Amino acid sequence: MPAAASSTPPRVVIAIDPHKASWTAVAVDNRLQPLAAIRVEVNRDGYRQLLRFAGRWSHAVWAVEGATGLGATLTSRLAADGVDVVDVPAKLARRVRMLSSWARPQD
Repeated sequence: MPAAASSTPPRVVIAIDPHKASWTAVAVDNRLQPLAAIRVEVNRDGYRQLLRFAGRWSHAVWAVEGATGLGATLTSRLAADGVDVVDVPAKLARRVRMLSSWARPQD
């Protein structure tokens, strides 16, 4: 008998590389392959764009580099909206930064 298809959605991580003026988000699958990317300004509109971007993956895990440092503003906003965030120390965020170079600014 063939194995039944899993009803569990594939794991997706929304990896955030925060900067003073922009947030870069890359959605990656469980093999760390980029699915999509976006770079937005650090403001209300940018935050809304980020949420719309991530809305494609309703069960995604959010990972913010320096969630208590440069990413603290974003982490606070996400927490206020009920989104849990995993803090990624800068030393471990090399892959996120590499993937963030893949992102293009959105019009």
